[in-house]
Amino acid sequence: MSAGDSAGGGLALSLLLALREAGAALPLGAVLLAPWTDLTCSGGSYSRLRKFDPIISREALRAAGLEYAGERDPADPMLSPLFADLSGLPPMLIHVGGDEVMLDDSRVLAQRGREAGVAVSFKIFEGMWHVFHAAGTGIPEARQAIDEIGSFVKALFAQAASERAGE
Repeated sequence: MSAGDSAGGGLALSLLLALREAGAALPLGAVLLAPWTDLTCSGGSYSRLRKFDPIISREALRAAGLEYAGERDPADPMLSPLFADLSGLPPMLIHVGGDEVMLDDSRVLAQRGREAGVAVSFKIFEGMWHVFHAAGTGIPEARQAIDEIGSFVKALFAQAASERAGE
């Protein structure tokens, strides 16, 4: 399983791309929580939801993205996996808060994944902020999201075990 939240979600997706390109075995799936997948911050929600997102801003992300990219183009698909060919990747669970600036990135990622033939489970948690999952059981939405993650992971492992038993 490859998993991460925010920048870690983007790194988890970049890992899948690198493994695929190397011809290596891929994990069973990916859990991507509000993944930062576009270092160029091109999505419309960066402006549209700025007043609602208390955690993230386009300016801060652009600065961090340029620092991370160094001499490379921030739109390079290995740095900004939103722009990558997603074909051949394992199933993905993508969660995003409805009030966070990276909402459109997650929405586009889910769409591009499906178009590439990837099994994508995508959910927007309305009224939620960036990586609201960290609230744990403190809020019902986080509890629901954590339960969904558990169900997704359990289903993938059960499917893999069933396939191995049938070999």
